[in-house]
Amino acid sequence: MSEANADRPSASESDGDGARGRRSGCVVVATSWCGIAVVLTLAGVGCGGSASRVPSGAAPPSTSTAAPAASVAPLKISSDGCSLIPAIATGFAVEGGWVVTVAHATRGAQAITVDGAPADLVAIDLRSDVAVLRPSTAPRSPGSALVTGVIGDRVAVTVRRDAGPVTLRGEVQRTPEINFEEPLDHTYYKRGGLILTGIDIVHGDSGTAVNGSAGVIGMMFAMSREKGFAYAVDSDEISTLIPDTPGAPVVDSGTC
Repeated sequence: MSEANADRPSASESDGDGARGRRSGCVVVATSWCGIAVVLTLAGVGCGGSASRVPSGAAPPSTSTAAPAASVAPLKISSDGCSLIPAIATGFAVEGGWVVTVAHATRGAQAITVDGAPADLVAIDLRSDVAVLRPSTAPRSPGSALVTGVIGDRVAVTVRRDAGPVTLRGEVQRTPEINFEEPLDHTYYKRGGLILTGIDIVHGDSGTAVNGSAGVIGMMFAMSREKGFAYAVDSDEISTLIPDTPGAPVVDSGTC
């Protein structure tokens, strides 16, 4: 996988609408897909140009007094259809028995499994990079509530590793709108996001839950070029895709 080119067009700052009054600046993202991972470039506040460093206008250290977040069990997502080997990502269970993961690991899939059990794709949105699965076997972990995160929230991100789950701890530094270039679709997407400090993820961690003190506030979707930072889509984006009924129809996974 080649590293993404940082020399991308700038974008104007986005402060959000009434439902997203907590937005703080924007992030311009350039990607280079490799199954399940992306590399981001964080632009300065106002997005006037590109850089691989955290902007000088970022939020100050947290003064949050919330209790440290608990962990959410990571589920292994395997997707067949777009390459000779399965795409591997992570997912997590939410209330209602659904499993949430990243859309970029499930687009074009002909078969998807959750911890080895077949699963149906019931929602996929490339703009937000969110996919929702209905597993044929109930997830081994209880479903988590989706709640809105804010700057300063302390978080737990539990990732899959060969020796077993490992919980990484950090906090929410910024909650920007992320302007995201998708080369496969020749377009830009905008999604509500979280910038996390103290978190280092690797390939395969996309789809991991970001858990705050009261529930899941987002889902990991990208690593940073700079150590100690990672990027997540926020829970508001996820909530809009959760089906209302258990009998939600299967949807097409689209093209690779």
